[in-house]
Amino acid sequence: GGGFDVGETVFTDPTALSIFDPDHSATEERWINMGISEKGRLLAVMHTFRKESEDAITIRIISTRKASKRESQTYGERS
Repeated sequence: GGGFDVGETVFTDPTALSIFDPDHSATEERWINMGISEKGRLLAVMHTFRKESEDAITIRIISTRKASKRESQTYGERS
């Protein structure tokens, strides 16, 4: 897996894949962001977007883990 600090680095991956996840919350929009971390690992980062003000949105990381085999295939099939 990886901690939140490592998970944050996935958002700087220019080839990251972001997928809407309607199955895991009825109260907020959740997303899965898959990308390569600064340590070179493919991670899946579950997160939400929080509107802080009219001009600011914060990404709140819920969890970070190594991408599953299926997620790795989905990530790799795009190229």
